[in-house]
Amino acid sequence: LEDVKSQSDISGESQVVLQDVLKGSQHLLQATSQYQLQVSSQKSEIDSLKLQLKEYQKQATHDALTGAFNRRAFEQELDEHLKQKCEMCLVMVDIDHFKSFNDEFGHQMGDKVLKIVAQRLEQSVETNGMIFRYGGEEFSILLPKMSLRGAYQIAEKTRKSLERLSVTDKRSGQKINSITASFGIAEFAIGEQGAQFVSRADEALYDAKNRGRNRVMPLVR
Repeated sequence: LEDVKSQSDISGESQVVLQDVLKGSQHLLQATSQYQLQVSSQKSEIDSLKLQLKEYQKQATHDALTGAFNRRAFEQELDEHLKQKCEMCLVMVDIDHFKSFNDEFGHQMGDKVLKIVAQRLEQSVETNGMIFRYGGEEFSILLPKMSLRGAYQIAEKTRKSLERLSVTDKRSGQKINSITASFGIAEFAIGEQGAQFVSRADEALYDAKNRGRNRVMPLVR
C-alpha cells in the first residue's frame, strides 16, 4: 500500500482512499500484535496454574518425605479396588528397630533410611503394585490381580533387597550396615470389608515381628 501510494499517477481521491486503507491496516496490525501478546501472556499464566494444580494434587496424595503415596491415597485406592471385587493382596511392611536408628544416629539419618527404603520398595515392586507410606516407619503395598503366592514372592524379593542396604551419613561418616523389615500379607476375600482386609495384613505383620523380624508372613511355599 505504501508503494502504491507513492506512485505519482494516482489521483487525489485514490490517494485519500489509500491513506484510509493504510491507516486501517496499521491499526489492525497493532491490534493483532497486542492480542497475540495478551494470548501469549494468558497461555503462560494458564500453564503456570496447571503446574501449581499438579503440585497441589501431588501434595494431597503423596508423602512429602519419601515421595511414596500417602495414607489418604491408600484409602482411596483400596476403596476403588474393593468395589471391583477383583483378586488382590495387601502387604504391610515395617522397618525393624527403626527407633534405634533415630536414637543412635539422629532423626536426619532416620529420614534418610525412610527415603531409601521407599525407593527400594518401588524398585522391587515395579509396575505390579503401588507403594504407600502408611505411617511412621510402616509402608503398605497394594498388589491388584495378585495371588497370595505371587505377593509372597514379591515380598520375599523385597525383603532380601532391603537386607543388602547400607546407609552412610556423609557429614559424620556414621554407617548403618543392616536395614531389615518385616512383612505381613493378606489375600482379599470376597465380601470382606476394607478394615478387615487391613487388619488381617497387620496380624500377619505382627506375627512376622513376633517370630524374630526380617521375615515374610504368612510363609508360602
